[in-house]
Amino acid sequence: MRLTDELLRLEEKFHAVLLEFAYLKEKIEILEDENEQLRLVLYQNKQKENGSCNELNSLYNEGFHICPEKFAQTRNEDCLFCFGFLNERMHCDEK
Repeated sequence: MRLTDELLRLEEKFHAVLLEFAYLKEKIEILEDENEQLRLVLYQNKQKENGSCNELNSLYNEGFHICPEKFAQTRNEDCLFCFGFLNERMHCDEK
């Protein structure tokens, strides 16, 4: 086998690797774009959730129940159901 034949075969392999590399690069770019879009959606959902938590905290601090059992009823003392609702279901901090 001639040396030039070996070089040609190596060149073909190199081109095949380059094509595969370009394909993988394109796929990675697509996945990175998708990941960025998902992060944005997650961030927006988290902001909405935090807004809801803040509103519920405000209602509770104004003296109203926020638990499903007594929602919007006047509250005269602390309610463990409201605290549980904020902490477990909405993942809010107690305020």
